[in-house]
Amino acid sequence: MSHPTGSVRHMSIEWNWQRVLTWCAHHAPVTASRIRPPADPQEVRDAETATGRPWPEQLRQWFALHDGSPQDRPVAQVLPGFIPCSASEAATTNAEMVEIWQENTDELGGAEALEAGQTSYTYLPAYIPIAHDGGRGYLLVDTRPGPLSGCVLEFTGEDADQFGPQWRSIDEMLGEIADALEHGGNVAEWTPRAGGGELDWEIE
Repeated sequence: MSHPTGSVRHMSIEWNWQRVLTWCAHHAPVTASRIRPPADPQEVRDAETATGRPWPEQLRQWFALHDGSPQDRPVAQVLPGFIPCSASEAATTNAEMVEIWQENTDELGGAEALEAGQTSYTYLPAYIPIAHDGGRGYLLVDTRPGPLSGCVLEFTGEDADQFGPQWRSIDEMLGEIADALEHGGNVAEWTPRAGGGELDWEIE
């Protein structure tokens, strides 16, 4: 999990998101143009209701800042290796993935009782997608209770959630990304590159 160091602070999620968008507007305008405007508040409420889980405030704020990106190219890969999804896509994906992994969840038993951040080896209803990689990989917010409730984790194919939390919160994630864009550097193994008006992330 990343830890706040240097200029990575627990600032507001709005501020860190604006830092990312401002950098993209100057260095990757095509990527910036592919971010949809904020989701309608009712759509966010409907998505939360559809998942059957109370969302942490930062998750609601996340979809109040944008409503994902169109699925066709060029994609808006503003997150390292991932493309933001819309509020309605988050609810739909949550339902689909819960169903796909239900048998595995039943076999494991008790996975839902684990605290946020603990590996469940399956897809739980508490996992709310915020971005996808265009395939079977997702960035999720873990809404289970516990000290790490609201943390961001990666869920990828058969590896499931075994890599554990990547960030403690959406805000921490955006702060680290904004720092890498503004000052140079990596986010984990990912290095940002701007070219042809687009932001891309390369694995070092």
